[in-house]
Amino acid sequence: MDQLVKPSADHDKQGRGYERYATAKPAMRTWMYSLNEYLQKEASLSNMTAVAINPGNLIDSRALRSNTPVSLARMQTFVYKPLFPILKLFMGPTLRTAVPAGVDVVELALSPTYLGERGFFTLLQKDQSSPESQDERKQQSLWTKTLEWARITKDNTALQAAFG
Repeated sequence: MDQLVKPSADHDKQGRGYERYATAKPAMRTWMYSLNEYLQKEASLSNMTAVAINPGNLIDSRALRSNTPVSLARMQTFVYKPLFPILKLFMGPTLRTAVPAGVDVVELALSPTYLGERGFFTLLQKDQSSPESQDERKQQSLWTKTLEWARITKDNTALQAAFG
């Protein structure tokens, strides 16, 4: 698990960077479940919630053009963007650009419609995340390592239930 925070050096910096970015997403979803659990256990924090969102497959994502193999950047420029309307017909509503995805993130965070919501969303719909992210042992393991990596102790956090 330490590889999440301190990955070993690799000569394929672009490919490994993209892989690490992709690995971080399910790790954040897994961690979010633990955060919600501990927030609910603290009376003073129980009105706070955490959500994770799959904003969709963003054809104009910086992740496709920065620190990635050249083939991904070319695919974005010469395939995804020009063929977007056609691809969307086949791939559905999750294929989209960053602007509506950003609007959804703000909506989920600030709209009274989602007040008190916890968990995982795809676009603005409540969804199930991967079985691995819902595994309580993995959630607790990641939570414990996160406390270690961030040097969080019962003396420097409001989440006292995390140290019960």
